Amino acid sequence: MPLLSSLKKLFSKTSTIPEPPTRDQIKIYGKEIDDPDFYEHVYPWAKQQIAEPNIVISDLILLWVIKRLGLFTEKYPVHLSRNYGVTDYGVATLRLINLGLLEQDGLLTPKGKELINNNQHYIKLHKSGWVTDEDKAANRASYEAFRTKHADYLDQIDLKDSAKELREQIAFDKLRDEGWKLFEKGERLSKQKQYQQSNELLLPLIGQKGVDFTAPLYERIAINYRGLKDYQAEIAICENFLKYEQPKYGGDMWIDTFKKRIAFSGKKLIQNKG
Repeated sequence: MPLLSSLKKLFSKTSTIPEPPTRDQIKIYGKEIDDPDFYEHVYPWAKQQIAEPNIVISDLILLWVIKRLGLFTEKYPVHLSRNYGVTDYGVATLRLINLGLLEQDGLLTPKGKELINNNQHYIKLHKSGWVTDEDKAANRASYEAFRTKHADYLDQIDLKDSAKELREQIAFDKLRDEGWKLFEKGERLSKQKQYQQSNELLLPLIGQKGVDFTAPLYERIAINYRGLKDYQAEIAICENFLKYEQPKYGGDMWIDTFKKRIAFSGKKLIQNKG
């Protein structure tokens, strides 16, 4: 039923049209942000002091960038000026030198290296857009609550099919999140070379509702089988992906990745028989 017709029907019954729900402000670095262009401005905490004497977050981020890219301003990312207020690189670099963090040739001093080593959490926050783990949890909970309220609102204005569709999507997303968390745990185990334990977590995810990340899932399982030197199992999981899952991606996505694995493990089996 079209939205306008639904609203008219509801209005004729109750004479009051319910207000649609609004979403809470998102949190970034523990602060509620209502500016949609927030990331286009200098962060309020860019000049927050993190060390003596008067070393601030923008100093740390610039120093970290120089460590990676050297003293080449044409390579510097735009976020240095946009989000950290570093608009004059000559002045900013001289400041780092005067603070004893940087040598004239662009190499970090021991003090500069220590600053970076002791403040990795700020660099991690920089990489994540300053969204803390607590922010992520709060934002996620807020978004889920908003969608639930929106589904109720759709029911109230007699858009039953839309409400049902949204609730089904909410349920699917919940299952996907649960599956993805298991996948991430299995991936960590795999990178620690605990291949068997990883596959014990990952194999049951195959075919589960909500698990639509089949390519990385099958690839990680294949990696584990290779780590276990179970080349036959690696070939089998790759062939299953190509037969049942790859067509869902369309085109030739992931085909080369899995065919290369099949070819490698096939050669290994031949060598082992020889």
